[in-house]
Amino acid sequence: STAQVEYSEDQQAMVKTPNTFAVCTKHRGVLLQALNDKDMNDWLYAFNPLLAGTIRSKLSRRCPSQPKY
Repeated sequence: STAQVEYSEDQQAMVKTPNTFAVCTKHRGVLLQALNDKDMNDWLYAFNPLLAGTIRSKLSRRCPSQPKY
């Protein structure tokens, strides 16, 4: 209940792995990778709907020609 979900395009670039996000607790952090963008958004939404909505909104403004999930 106190874990924090973190998503950053900079983090993905640093680890050179797409569709990644971190789940951090007081004692450790875990980097997770989804199979594709849709799965990652579904996981982010399950953990934190507000974060997932913010990410979707930012991505849709930048790439309007790509289909929305």
